[in-house]
Amino acid sequence: MWPLSGYERRSLAFHLAESGRGTELHHLLVMEDADGDNAWFRLRTTRDDLEGYLDDVQQARRRIEGPGVGPTQRMTLELRYRLTLASVGTPAANLSLTLLGRLLEYGVWTTAAALGHANRITGERQRATTLATIARHAPEPDRQRIAHSALATDPGPELLPLLPPADRDALVAQLLHRAGAADHVLDRAAVLTDLAPYLGTNPGLRAAAERLAFAGIDEDLLLAAAREDYSGYGEWVDHDSEAAHLHHAEQSARAEIAHTRAACRIALARALPQRRSELLDAALAVTAGIEAEFYRGSALTSLTPLLRDRPGLARRALTIAYAIPFALERAEATARLVPNLHGRTRRQAQDRALADIRNAADATAMISAVQVIASLAPTWPPGPRRAKLNDALELVGLVRAEGRNHHMALSALAPHLAGYRDLLDRALSLLEPHSALGQSWCAAAIGDLAPALGAHPDLVGRAIGIARSIPEAAARADAVAGLSPVLSPADRVPLLQQAVADLSVIGDDLACSRAVAGLAAVAAGPGQLDRMVQLTDELPAGAERARVLSALAHNADPGPARPWSPRPSKRRAVTRRRSRSRTASPSWPRASNPARCVGP
Repeated sequence: MWPLSGYERRSLAFHLAESGRGTELHHLLVMEDADGDNAWFRLRTTRDDLEGYLDDVQQARRRIEGPGVGPTQRMTLELRYRLTLASVGTPAANLSLTLLGRLLEYGVWTTAAALGHANRITGERQRATTLATIARHAPEPDRQRIAHSALATDPGPELLPLLPPADRDALVAQLLHRAGAADHVLDRAAVLTDLAPYLGTNPGLRAAAERLAFAGIDEDLLLAAAREDYSGYGEWVDHDSEAAHLHHAEQSARAEIAHTRAACRIALARALPQRRSELLDAALAVTAGIEAEFYRGSALTSLTPLLRDRPGLARRALTIAYAIPFALERAEATARLVPNLHGRTRRQAQDRALADIRNAADATAMISAVQVIASLAPTWPPGPRRAKLNDALELVGLVRAEGRNHHMALSALAPHLAGYRDLLDRALSLLEPHSALGQSWCAAAIGDLAPALGAHPDLVGRAIGIARSIPEAAARADAVAGLSPVLSPADRVPLLQQAVADLSVIGDDLACSRAVAGLAAVAAGPGQLDRMVQLTDELPAGAERARVLSALAHNADPGPARPWSPRPSKRRAVTRRRSRSRTASPSWPRASNPARCVGP
């Protein structure tokens, strides 16, 4: 692409359109750069002007009726531009809040550009969290204006620090009321934990939070739902097997209900310092009665930060941890409590946790062992700490060799590797950017290692290379966002710009204009276009519409439109299973040979 001034870049498409040079305008929008990507899209978006690019596409779309454009070419251009507009919305869903925050923090995007991104998000909850992120990085008075605009979507606790007191209290009251609904009964503790910092100065809100924390739970309803998750399929070999599974489902549901009660008291203790000891005592009593070791350990983990300077409660919590019957879960719960213990009690707890993981033999046990070492690391002197962290990295390598998710274990160790260059070097060698288990885990591990890498420029360079080699665009972008605080400005800005460009499906992962051009060979005539447009208009904007358009490039007769239905959701910790009569999400066909959106 030839050098253009800012005015030429903003005005070229307009002048081509207004001067009747539609053929040149269409050619401009499909030109490729040296990397094979859409050159005009890349030029506009790297200059922070995606809205301008969309205007250019609309200009071209209005010029497909010109002289010399036959029915087949008109259909191809129309579908290309429809697909482009649908596809551009997809990066809005792919862009993580972390990456968005980095783009704003380092001046890669302006507030206006970020708001344009937010306006293309169709989901109200996602738009609310995006607007909150933008507001946190915006100057005043834009911050208040953006935060208030988010209130009109589906706001959550992320907005509370950005609002004035009156609006903040109103939103807290709204969220408390919503959490009291029956469908959200098991989410009460999470809501109370998020709202705890904002309850202290308003007696009415404190009273409402306390009512929510101690509100009754309809156990019969939840137990019936748990039984429904495991029944109704005709898949059981015999009645004894079915009965055993139903019994297990009921036990899990009861444990989750008890965990919710304990977690609500813990969350309320965060909000009410004057009643903290009383509420923690009540939470410990409930936790001791939780039969399922997973939920008991989870409750103890939530308690741990509040046990500092409360040695008596910490010892009670340790007794509950020791009573967990399974060694790995017992070791994890014990290790998390150790930093709040002192003297002989601490040393004994350290020894018991290490003894419980000593015979870790399979990948699951080794991951638990790494997490235990990570929890204990701050309590050891530097010499023993290095040796234990080295042992933990050895376990991470063994987990990787077994083909399991070793990145999760590596992330647990990452905060404790600062100051140990040799261990950081070894951790980088364990990263697997092409992991079949999910490249997002590798990206997360890179971000977790980043703060420790900052003191070692050569290791930062290695991490950049690993991040850039991750095949999935979204995971690659997250890795770059995680590394960005420790990058030099010369590296940071182009890498962030490239991350945003990679997230665009234009020139990326959906079949675009080359696939659409295939319609020229199969369409019966101009009337076919209207039918295809009608089909796609019934879908939500974004990736699904783009997928269908790309699939149409290989299907002359795609058949009648199917109604849109949401994907099956997950309920609590168990994947919700429904009867075969439940409507499934449509599985839209994809083009067999996806191509870049760069030309016919």
